[in-house]
Amino acid sequence: MVARRTLVAVLLLLASSRTVAAKAVVDAPALTILDRMAAVIGDLNSCSYTLEVANDIQDPDHGTITRLAKHDVQIVGPNRMLVDSQFDAAHSALWYAGKTLYYYSFSDKTYAMVEAPGTLVQAIDQIHRDYGVDFPGGDFIYPTFTDDLIDHNDQIRYLGI
Repeated sequence: MVARRTLVAVLLLLASSRTVAAKAVVDAPALTILDRMAAVIGDLNSCSYTLEVANDIQDPDHGTITRLAKHDVQIVGPNRMLVDSQFDAAHSALWYAGKTLYYYSFSDKTYAMVEAPGTLVQAIDQIHRDYGVDFPGGDFIYPTFTDDLIDHNDQIRYLGI
């Protein structure tokens, strides 16, 4: 009888302390637009874009520091890419040429080369996993772009033009 009361008390305690995850708010028009965009990007043979990024970093001595970066990206086919990045006082570039990824720092005059898989998406995954390199705007070329947004965001809404 004591074991049964203890079990009931533990179950009540667990039930009362359990938090219910908030259900994601997903707007149907937003998903339609994202799916169309992903389909258009997926059908492209080549594209280029410039991505400008501002990251706020909390510094204990200086407060919020905003770091700016500009990335010029060119993609050709499923296995060619150039990323030319400028941030703070640094300038570097990444070239992916089918089976090899090249890195060059114009600022430090350093060079690296690493073997990579044969497709751009596989190469991005491997280089990110092995070296922690983030590819600017790389999410847009993934076939699972919309699903990834749904999985990692609480709200997806169309707010208008």
